[in-house]
Amino acid sequence: GISMLGSCCEEQEAREAEARSKHRAAVKASEARLLKGDLLRQHAFNTLHDPETCGCLCGECEEDGDGAEEASVGTQGTAAAPQSSDSDDEDDDEMEAAIVRKMRAARLAQLQGAAAARREAGTYQRLDEAALVDRLRGEAPIVLHLARSDSITSACIDKRLAAAASTAPPQVRLVRCSADDGPPAVLPFVRRLPALLVVQDGAVTASADGLADVREPRALEDAAESWVRDQLARLAVEAAAADSEEEGEECAE
Repeated sequence: GISMLGSCCEEQEAREAEARSKHRAAVKASEARLLKGDLLRQHAFNTLHDPETCGCLCGECEEDGDGAEEASVGTQGTAAAPQSSDSDDEDDDEMEAAIVRKMRAARLAQLQGAAAARREAGTYQRLDEAALVDRLRGEAPIVLHLARSDSITSACIDKRLAAAASTAPPQVRLVRCSADDGPPAVLPFVRRLPALLVVQDGAVTASADGLADVREPRALEDAAESWVRDQLARLAVEAAAADSEEEGEECAE
């Protein structure tokens, strides 16, 4: 009885090991095909922008490349893998298809996010409170201007922030939220308007004090511009340090 139990456990472990091996092989094959497709698309893009080439748009080269890659992967798999049943092949195909779908969905979301970030970079955006709450939960640092919509002083600050947005670090967002009913509930410590804040990872890391006490429009513009300039410089230094740290970690790996 003990020997039979040991045999069953060994068979179960062998089946699990085989399943893990198939999953890893399917992931590697899918990644290879996707990488090949990206390289071919980049080559096609470069070709279209090369004046010495014809600029073919038929896409046959990419399809041939993908097909060749699939044939190569399939040939290697046939040579290296032992004979298996039709049901095992179908399971492998379904597993691989599911992996490819997930990878493509993740890649699409990444590309869409990058495109949205490029559109927003260098702009001064006006958000309602709901959109502001969503934005505050994001990773991008935010320079936030809170003001009443009919305020003359806020218009002075808007002018300087719109100009500063074009020179801001690409990862920083400059936004304005109208607070006609008072500051948003997510920022309960803000007592007076207009207000300028820097929000990073959901936490306020800087605020401009005393703007509400400045009555002369030109003085208010200068105060807001000076404060925003200092904060953008600080954020740029922090971003450069973070990038340097990430590069160091990649080299260490």
